[in-house]
Amino acid sequence: MQQLQTGIITGSVWQVLPAKLFFEELLAEVVAIFNSHPLAQEEIGYTGMADAAGWHKIGLNEKDEIETDELTVNKNM
Repeated sequence: MQQLQTGIITGSVWQVLPAKLFFEELLAEVVAIFNSHPLAQEEIGYTGMADAAGWHKIGLNEKDEIETDELTVNKNM
């Protein structure tokens, strides 16, 4: 992984596909997949995908009752 990140890697495939570009694309996909998990979304306080009853009753620039004004950070980590 470190060789991909730095672009210093051997092999014929890396003559056609830039290793740094591959690493950046791989990293972006891994982050997207990780953050799509419901527990990861819950950890950061994201409720955008929640199917709570009554979500359609919220108007523009309004928050649901379960949403907070501030982001809280888990200090136990």
